[in-house]
Amino acid sequence: MEILSINDLNDTEKRLVEVAFVAREKAYSPINNIYIGAAVFDSKGEITPGANYGISSGLNICAERAAIVTANSFGHFEITKLALASQGDEPLVSCGPCRQFIFETGKRSGIVIQIFSSNKDGSIIKRFTIDELYPFPYSRK
Repeated sequence: MEILSINDLNDTEKRLVEVAFVAREKAYSPINNIYIGAAVFDSKGEITPGANYGISSGLNICAERAAIVTANSFGHFEITKLALASQGDEPLVSCGPCRQFIFETGKRSGIVIQIFSSNKDGSIIKRFTIDELYPFPYSRK
């Protein structure tokens, strides 16, 4: 894992994080007031956003899964990067189900997905791979 700022990223990575910031503004979370935006970058150079929809503890749709499923719906299966934008002073990391979902997304196409998790303004960004975040996934090999 590396700790960076948005100024340390290349142009593609900056754009990915910026799209996640915009997606965060579309999040809906009246129960827990946690607003997360995500964006995925695929092998075709497409960026797809997603936002969390937090209506109850059992019915939440996390931003990561929203972005991945939306990208897949448009035929973009080879996700190479994922950005998360939190609303707080510190970056957040994906929940357990999202970690498994990200892992499976990469496994489907043979790609180890790189993740950029940003705080509210990009002054702190944690960069790591899904393998670093989730070293022991459930998997039948």
